[in-house]
Amino acid sequence: MFSRAICGTAVVFGLANLASAQYYLRNWVQINPLTPLINGATGTTTSTSKVVADDIYAPEYAGQRITALLIAYVNQNAQALNITSNVSVYAAEGPPSGPTGIAYPGSLLLHRSETATVAPGDVRFPIWIHSTSTPINAFVPIGPMWVGASFSGPTGAQLNQVGMYYLQDEPRSTSAIFQSTVGMIGNVSNPAGIQTSVASPSGNISATVGIQAQTFRTNVIWATQPAAYHRRVQVTATVGGTKLLFDNTTTLPRTLTSQFLSWVVPAILPIGFGNPVTFSIDGESFLRRRVTGSVPVPAPATTGPIINLPPTTLIGGDCDDSGEIDAADIDFVIAKFGMTFAVAGGDSNADVDASGEVDAADIDLVIANFGLTDDF
Repeated sequence: MFSRAICGTAVVFGLANLASAQYYLRNWVQINPLTPLINGATGTTTSTSKVVADDIYAPEYAGQRITALLIAYVNQNAQALNITSNVSVYAAEGPPSGPTGIAYPGSLLLHRSETATVAPGDVRFPIWIHSTSTPINAFVPIGPMWVGASFSGPTGAQLNQVGMYYLQDEPRSTSAIFQSTVGMIGNVSNPAGIQTSVASPSGNISATVGIQAQTFRTNVIWATQPAAYHRRVQVTATVGGTKLLFDNTTTLPRTLTSQFLSWVVPAILPIGFGNPVTFSIDGESFLRRRVTGSVPVPAPATTGPIINLPPTTLIGGDCDDSGEIDAADIDFVIAKFGMTFAVAGGDSNADVDASGEVDAADIDLVIANFGLTDDF
């Protein structure tokens, strides 16, 4: 069950704000509507929960150093607790193969712990970043790996209300979940446990690793005056024309007419692919615009400087999303003439300038851009 989205930009869940130099091998999405996954303690007399882990498979990045380790967990108790998160990465090489064909957790590749006071209902994001002072000496395996955590500190009853989150469908992961047989810190190889295939909500949890990244930036210009509502565009990054690095939605604030956007891709591109990296922006009534950039080869030993790309100007008027501004778009605007909109959606593509009303100015814009097409 592989989806397209891979975390690469600052617009997904704010991960780039936590560590902008990391390219995460899983997509992270808004946490609020997600279903908590309670790790499950072994009883009220223990103060360590079971290890719960999810599989990640990224053979195209095999051999690259893991430069970040990140999870998200929630305290659903009614009181603040001092919680230690014990996060582990295992190679999927333990016997036997699980129900999804993936081997059980075997050799321990990486383990980190953090203790923090977590308020009732709060979500915490422990993150560890590779540096010369605190190195991470683990590398992406050619086969699957398991990333997960256990929690310790509070009582067993309290730990039954502490756990990670299920995420929406993820890339690089099956629906398999591993859970250790007993409560344990998880800092040993070949933990005993069970592997199950989880159908709902998705069988994927909020645990991931990152690799060294390269950040690109461009000034995106989309209007000459503020709009009546926010608009959204889809941003993708690809290499070789087919390999998707990320696919994310970006909001264009209604009070702005331009904004610098930053995009994060792997500093070392997937095995078998090379420069350039192509960034595409498309959505609403805008034509698709493309801009390209190249990651340094060889990659720097540490995070390199941000690479600035040429400004990108979005062109409106492709109301029917055909890839060309033509007579059909003029007809579309005329048919919706006089309609008003408070938010984007439905027929708001006819409101080309996002003024809140389909009027003569929208017809003028379509005529002014007549004959222009998507970038290919």
